[in-house]
Amino acid sequence: MNKEYYQKEYGKRVSKFLIYYNLTEGDLAKLIDSNSTNIRSIINGEVGLNINKMINIASVFGLTYYDFANPKFKLPSKSSLPELTIKIIKERQKKGSIIRDKSNILAIELDRLINEGILNKPITSKNLLSLMNSDAQKKSSTSITNLLRKEPRNALIIQLKQKYGNESIFIEKKYAEKYTNMSTEKLKLLLDSK
Repeated sequence: MNKEYYQKEYGKRVSKFLIYYNLTEGDLAKLIDSNSTNIRSIINGEVGLNINKMINIASVFGLTYYDFANPKFKLPSKSSLPELTIKIIKERQKKGSIIRDKSNILAIELDRLINEGILNKPITSKNLLSLMNSDAQKKSSTSITNLLRKEPRNALIIQLKQKYGNESIFIEKKYAEKYTNMSTEKLKLLLDSK
């Protein structure tokens, strides 16, 4: 059996634990000081794991890394889990499960607008949302702000220091120089004219 097989098997085990305790990838990421993208990659068997990461994941459930990885090892009762894990499980029960948009419609639409040159001039997330297709418009403008602040888009797009009310203003980096020192009032007039 090859390395990829073991990565996929370990990922299945992580997924089984999350489902059993009704936790999300984000919950586990929070508990091991990682991110949900990394946890999804682990679950999908796309990344190799070092021993420290395996120990961290197992310790969330109060287990050794070898007991955690053993498919014949019985999952511990909720009451025997570490205190912090129990706290996160209770928080998840209150919040409910998060249903993720697997279609990435917002990211696809945002990339379309970037490619069309919409961000060649200053624009807010709300304005970007209004230019998207109807499925994407059901989403929150805050989600657009989050996408613009993260890789890979933050390599192309910057957030200006000025605000439009309480909204952030974004622009493609190569066009930003003209607007970075513009007064908030002038930027507001520019945005109002759209």
